[in-house]
Amino acid sequence: QIFATRRSTLCSFEGSYLANLFSGRWESSIERDSSGRFFLDFDPYCFRLVLNFLRAKRMENSQAPAPLPKVPQEREEQFWHLVEYFGLTEQLQEAEAAATAAAAKLAAAEKAKRTKRRLRRAG
Repeated sequence: QIFATRRSTLCSFEGSYLANLFSGRWESSIERDSSGRFFLDFDPYCFRLVLNFLRAKRMENSQAPAPLPKVPQEREEQFWHLVEYFGLTEQLQEAEAAATAAAAKLAAAEKAKRTKRRLRRAG
C-alpha cells in the first residue's frame, strides 16, 4: 500500500525512531521503491493505525484528546510491537490516560446533570 503524509506528521514526536528516520538526517539510508518513494516493510494495517493516531494528535485539544487506535484483538501484539519499534509507546500510553480521564470527566458531568434533573423534579 502507498501512504501519503507530511514529514511533520512522521516527525511529531521528537526523539522517536520514526521522527529520527524522517528528520532529513537519515533519509538516504531508507530504501525506496522504483518510483523513488520511501519503502517501509511494515504491516500496512498497523502502520495506518499509527499514522492516523499521529494525524489525530496534531488536531487534539484539552476538550478532545486524540482517540486511541481501535486495534483488532488479533493484531494487538503486532501493533504494539510497531509502536515500540517506532519509539511511540509513551505517547500512546499518555493518550490512553488522557482518553480515560476525558471519559471519566464526561461520565461525572452526565451524572451531575441527571442528579440536578432529579432534584428539580423532586423539588
